[in-house]
Amino acid sequence: MEGPARQHLETSATAFVDGYNGALEAASVGALEAFLESEIEPSRRGFAYEGAAMAVALQDWTQPWRKARLPKYMSGRAAGHVYIVHVGVGWAIARFPFGRERRWLALEPLYRWLALDGCGFHEAFFRPQPTVVRQQVPAAYQQGYARKAFDQGVGRALWFYHGGGVEGVARTVSGFPAERWNDLWSGVGLASAYAGGVSQADLERLSELAGEHRAAVAQGVVFAAKARVLAGNPTPQLELACRVFLDLEPAAAAALSDRLGLDLPTEGPEPAYEVWRQRIQRNFTEREGAAEWSTGRALSSVTR
Repeated sequence: MEGPARQHLETSATAFVDGYNGALEAASVGALEAFLESEIEPSRRGFAYEGAAMAVALQDWTQPWRKARLPKYMSGRAAGHVYIVHVGVGWAIARFPFGRERRWLALEPLYRWLALDGCGFHEAFFRPQPTVVRQQVPAAYQQGYARKAFDQGVGRALWFYHGGGVEGVARTVSGFPAERWNDLWSGVGLASAYAGGVSQADLERLSELAGEHRAAVAQGVVFAAKARVLAGNPTPQLELACRVFLDLEPAAAAALSDRLGLDLPTEGPEPAYEVWRQRIQRNFTEREGAAEWSTGRALSSVTR
């Protein structure tokens, strides 16, 4: 990692590990929930729920003789962290790919793409040479929308990979093929708001570096706001990111996500999840003053 956010991001990783280990030790879902709610600081509780989701999923899949706990876990207190627990299940899929499609299809249709986002994060974070340096996508995620969801997770991982160093993040994104930039920037935006760890000046620089992809960054920030507001754990970093990228308060950003998520199509050429993302991005490209966004430093001009 590089950059001033290293220690901050390491505490998020620690919370993930605490949640994972807590799930392994808990005798029941109720005991796990009690641990997560009482022992983990609210601002980092989402990461702990994510780690716990990974552990619960792996326990279910590797110990099929036991009664499955994942459905009960995801419908309990974890429902308030619905976004990030689906990401945690994605980590489990990445680690235990047997029966991948069947287990993925068993997830809630709208949010199941977040599991593939989790796979992308996992691969970029733990296998950066093939995934980030050589920009490879595993065969399992190359078809259809899976590749876009995978790239959104890769974008999130870049925030941790560079320790919140915005210049490094932008430089790495610029090295990928242009058709992958939008999804990568969306993931960067989400991580910059949900995990955070940097100053207002850093976020403003990130906005400049994103150039014509600022709407993708904004969409990621909106999803981060919705996730934290739903969980009841907004942070000063989230408020800062919402102000810089959206000119909104977190509650208003979450309400925007809700409004644009209404009446999503159940059928069509693109998943409802992507329709939702596109609606949010269009909201920012079409709003008054959006033309000014295109005057920012274009991604292709970032010094490599």
